[in-house]
Amino acid sequence: MAPRLAPGLAVALSLVLATAACSGDDDGGGDGSDGGDDGADGGSGDDGGGEPAPTPAEGQFMVLESSFGDGAEGYGVISGAILDPRPTFHRLDMESGACKLWLYEPVDCSPCDGICDSEGECVPFPTSLSAGTVTVTTPGGEVVMPASEYGYYPEGPVPEDLFESGDPVVADADGGEIAAFALETEGVDPISLDLVAGGESGADTLRLEDGADLELSWDGAEAGRRVRLQIKSNNQGHGQPVLALIDCEGDDTGSLTVPRAMIEAFPEKPYQNICAGVDCPPSSLMRFTRARTALGDLTMELVAGFERQFIVVHEP
Repeated sequence: MAPRLAPGLAVALSLVLATAACSGDDDGGGDGSDGGDDGADGGSGDDGGGEPAPTPAEGQFMVLESSFGDGAEGYGVISGAILDPRPTFHRLDMESGACKLWLYEPVDCSPCDGICDSEGECVPFPTSLSAGTVTVTTPGGEVVMPASEYGYYPEGPVPEDLFESGDPVVADADGGEIAAFALETEGVDPISLDLVAGGESGADTLRLEDGADLELSWDGAEAGRRVRLQIKSNNQGHGQPVLALIDCEGDDTGSLTVPRAMIEAFPEKPYQNICAGVDCPPSSLMRFTRARTALGDLTMELVAGFERQFIVVHEP
C-alpha cells in the first residue's frame, strides 16, 4: 500500500516527478548547455535529433503556456524547485534515438521515510533549497515567487498569455542558500497535435497502437527550438512515481518517432480524465527553449514553452 503524503509534500513531489525525476535521470546523456553560459538550445536534426537531453538540473524553473486537448482555452503555468540531489526513482529500461522508456517497479524497502526506488533503495523525500525570491518577467507581466519548503509557486495569478515567439523570458533570483542568479530565454509559438475524441472533453486523446512505431508530426516546426514528448502511465497512489514514462526530447523538426518496442512495453491504460486513489496525469507535447547557468557544482535552468496536454489510451 502506498504511503500517504501530506498535501504540501504531495504537491512538491508531483512537481519533482513532472519536471525531472524521470527525464534523463543519472543516465540521461551529455549536458548540452552547461558550463556557466546562459542561452537557449538550438541546433538542427532529423526526427527529433540534435543534442541529447541534458542531465536534469538541480534548479528547475518552468514558464509555460498550456492547453488541454485540442481547441481548449489556454492558461499560464509558472513554478520551480531547487533540489540537491534531485531524486531518481525510475530505472532506464530502453533507449532509442531521441526516446527513453523509464519504468518504476514498486518494491517494499520499509521502514522508509521516503519512496522505495526500483532498486529497492529508500530515497528520502526531497528538500527544497532557497535562492531567495525569484521574479519571472515576461511581456505578459511579472510574477513573484517566494521560496517555500515545497518549492516555488506564484504569490498571485499567472497571466494566460505570457509571450509570443522570440519574446524575452527572464528569471531573477535574489539569493539565499543558493547564490543570486539570472537566466533569460525566449518564448515560442504554440504547438498542435492531431488528437481523437475521448470522453466528453472533445479531441483530447492520443491512442497508442501496438505493431508499429508511433509517428507524430505537427505543422510549423520552429528552427532553434526543442520539443519534448512525455507519455505517462498511472501510478499506484497519490504523489507516487508513475509506473512508466516514455520521454523523448530533440530539435523541433516537425516530427518525432516513438519506437514500436516502447509502445508495446507501455502498460495498459484505459481512457481516464478523472481517477480515484491514484494519479492519472496527462501526457504532453511541449515546444520550448532552455537556458542554464552553473553555480559551483549546481546547475540552474529556465524553460519557456508551450505545452499541449492530452490523455493517452493504450489497449494492447
